[in-house]
Amino acid sequence: MTVYIPNINTIGTLIDRLTVENVKLSFFLEQSKTPDLDIDRENLRERIEKQEAIKNEVEKMLCATLEDIFSKKEYDPLFEERTFS
Repeated sequence: MTVYIPNINTIGTLIDRLTVENVKLSFFLEQSKTPDLDIDRENLRERIEKQEAIKNEVEKMLCATLEDIFSKKEYDPLFEERTFS
Protein backbone atom coordinates (compact mmCIF):
# COMPACT_ATOMS: atom_id res chain seq x y z
CA MET A 1 0.00 0.00 0.00
CA THR A 2 1.32 3.40 -0.95
CA VAL A 3 1.41 5.95 1.84
CA TYR A 4 0.38 9.41 0.66
CA ILE A 5 1.98 12.11 2.78
CA PRO A 6 0.90 15.77 2.64
CA ASN A 7 3.56 18.05 1.09
CA ILE A 8 5.37 14.98 -0.28
CA ASN A 9 3.33 12.84 -2.67
CA THR A 10 -0.39 13.60 -2.42
CA ILE A 11 -2.28 14.52 -5.57
CA GLY A 12 -2.67 18.12 -4.42
CA THR A 13 1.02 18.44 -3.64
CA LEU A 14 2.06 17.05 -7.02
CA ILE A 15 -0.38 19.31 -8.90
CA ASP A 16 0.87 22.30 -6.94
CA ARG A 17 4.50 21.38 -7.66
CA LEU A 18 3.75 20.87 -11.36
CA THR A 19 2.16 24.31 -11.48
CA VAL A 20 5.22 25.90 -9.86
CA GLU A 21 7.61 24.12 -12.21
CA ASN A 22 5.57 25.19 -15.25
CA VAL A 23 5.60 28.81 -14.09
CA LYS A 24 9.38 28.69 -13.65
CA LEU A 25 9.81 27.14 -17.09
CA SER A 26 7.55 29.80 -18.65
CA PHE A 27 9.63 32.52 -17.01
CA PHE A 28 12.87 31.11 -18.44
CA LEU A 29 11.31 30.67 -21.89
CA GLU A 30 10.09 34.27 -21.88
CA GLN A 31 13.57 35.42 -20.90
CA SER A 32 14.98 33.53 -23.88
CA LYS A 33 12.66 35.47 -26.21
CA THR A 34 13.85 38.87 -24.98
CA PRO A 35 16.52 40.00 -27.46
CA ASP A 36 18.21 42.78 -25.48
CA LEU A 37 18.28 41.01 -22.12
CA ASP A 38 21.71 41.15 -20.49
CA ILE A 39 21.98 37.48 -19.55
CA ASP A 40 24.27 34.55 -20.23
CA ARG A 41 22.39 32.73 -23.01
CA GLU A 42 24.23 29.44 -22.43
CA ASN A 43 23.33 29.53 -18.75
CA LEU A 44 19.71 30.27 -19.64
CA ARG A 45 19.64 27.35 -22.08
CA GLU A 46 20.90 25.06 -19.31
CA ARG A 47 18.25 26.42 -16.92
CA ILE A 48 15.53 25.68 -19.48
CA GLU A 49 16.78 22.14 -20.03
CA LYS A 50 16.96 21.44 -16.30
CA GLN A 51 13.55 22.97 -15.72
CA GLU A 52 12.02 20.86 -18.49
CA ALA A 53 13.55 17.74 -16.91
CA ILE A 54 12.17 18.65 -13.48
CA LYS A 55 8.71 19.39 -14.93
CA ASN A 56 8.72 16.10 -16.83
CA GLU A 57 9.65 14.10 -13.73
CA VAL A 58 6.91 15.74 -11.66
CA GLU A 59 4.44 14.96 -14.48
CA LYS A 60 5.55 11.30 -14.41
CA MET A 61 5.13 11.18 -10.63
CA LEU A 62 1.63 12.66 -10.87
CA CYS A 63 0.64 10.25 -13.65
CA ALA A 64 2.00 7.26 -11.72
CA THR A 65 0.14 8.36 -8.60
CA LEU A 66 -3.13 8.79 -10.49
CA GLU A 67 -2.71 5.43 -12.25
CA ASP A 68 -2.05 3.75 -8.89
CA ILE A 69 -5.12 5.34 -7.33
CA PHE A 70 -7.38 4.47 -10.27
CA SER A 71 -6.14 0.89 -10.48
CA LYS A 72 -6.50 0.25 -6.74
CA LYS A 73 -9.65 2.37 -6.44
CA GLU A 74 -8.45 3.79 -3.15
CA TYR A 75 -6.84 7.00 -1.99
CA ASP A 76 -6.46 7.66 1.70
CA PRO A 77 -3.79 10.30 2.31
CA LEU A 78 -2.52 10.78 5.83
CA PHE A 79 -4.06 13.66 7.70
CA GLU A 80 -1.54 16.20 8.90
CA GLU A 81 -2.22 17.96 12.18
CA ARG A 82 -1.21 21.60 12.26
CA THR A 83 1.16 22.67 14.98
CA PHE A 84 -0.53 25.96 15.76
CA SER A 85 -4.25 25.41 15.23
